[in-house]
Amino acid sequence: MILTAQQGKGQKLHILLDGEYRLTTNREFFLTCGLFSGMEIDEASFAQFAAQVEENKAKQKALRLLELRDHCERELAEKLARGGFDRETAQSAAARMVELGLINDENYAHNLAGELFRRKGYSPARIEQELLSRGVARDTAYEAAHSVDGDPLERLSMLLETKYSGVYRHTEKDRRRVVNALQRLGYSFPDIRRAMEERGMWQVETEA
Repeated sequence: MILTAQQGKGQKLHILLDGEYRLTTNREFFLTCGLFSGMEIDEASFAQFAAQVEENKAKQKALRLLELRDHCERELAEKLARGGFDRETAQSAAARMVELGLINDENYAHNLAGELFRRKGYSPARIEQELLSRGVARDTAYEAAHSVDGDPLERLSMLLETKYSGVYRHTEKDRRRVVNALQRLGYSFPDIRRAMEERGMWQVETEA
């Protein structure tokens, strides 16, 4: 079979076998593969080249995703798989990002835990749940969630004094709304009640 490389837009190269289109890659990567347009190639060698092209595409996609935000290894691999890469290729690309030092699950978990605690007011339990949903290992998620820089009960009190103070009007409906909202953030009912009692927010007006 004769391999032909046709110039596409920019750095793109369209690869044909015996005049039939097979795949697209970029000029820089093609030159690193030791191939050239017009050469003869067998099916096994071409299959190996095609796998290398796919691996390179997965790594480039991984780099673009990491430019947008940090990921843990499993999360990145799953996102690549959802993007059309096979599981093995996706995992290989994610592992390569780890090797390059672009992914560190422990740092990712601690940074995200701190952000969720400060910006969203999540409790450690809710933070752990969120980390697990993103693919962080259970031990790593637990350690990061329960080592946030701040007292969860103080954070709960702050939420009552700021975010929820303006909507609370000493009615049963208001109290249920605040309790439900704080439980969704992961705080326990006993802690919520104690914090509200300390601020006089547990007593409600009775209707005449």
